[in-house]
Amino acid sequence: QCYGITFPLLLNAQGQKFGKSESGAVYLSPHRTSIYKFYQFWINVDDGDLEKLYKLFTFMDLDEISTIIEEHNKNPHLRVAQKKLAWDLTCRVHGEKSSKKAKDASAILFGEMDIREADADLLDTLSAEIPFAKTDSIIGGPITDLLVLSGGCASKGEAKRKLKEGGVYLNGVKVTEESKQISSEDLLDSGYVQLRVGKKDFRLVKFSN
Repeated sequence: QCYGITFPLLLNAQGQKFGKSESGAVYLSPHRTSIYKFYQFWINVDDGDLEKLYKLFTFMDLDEISTIIEEHNKNPHLRVAQKKLAWDLTCRVHGEKSSKKAKDASAILFGEMDIREADADLLDTLSAEIPFAKTDSIIGGPITDLLVLSGGCASKGEAKRKLKEGGVYLNGVKVTEESKQISSEDLLDSGYVQLRVGKKDFRLVKFSN
């Protein structure tokens, strides 16, 4: 005799299937879903899905889950429950060391960690997740050239306008002067510099001598 077991499809708070499309699918293999994207998937889950996901995917007891949800509900914008869920699942699937890099990369992009504290390994992780370019001509050049090279601005004219508007950040520090020259002091570990244009457009450029 042959028996089969079926389970209902996992739906999110909007009634949609998890992983229904290729863009929404999450894989255990880091070759299909990077460790950073795996971590970020759980960071982005809806508040309404949290309790169900904790019960399905963690080994926490019900009292611990209730405590986490209660703590989260006091300040939902801090996404405390999402962060704990992401950390728990990513550690169990990919190990603590890789999870720490994914967590720190996320913290940098969401303004919770100063990129100047990042080491070369973490910057390499980031370079695989956000727009990235290499150059051998950063030092001594104007920041407007760097903005165009990185793809953050389409032209020097746009770069100058963004600078005047106060929408350009170099390694997390606002830059408003178009006369700003890139120096060796601006380089992060392993010759990286980070640019942010506006609120969410993050880019990395690596200087190779």
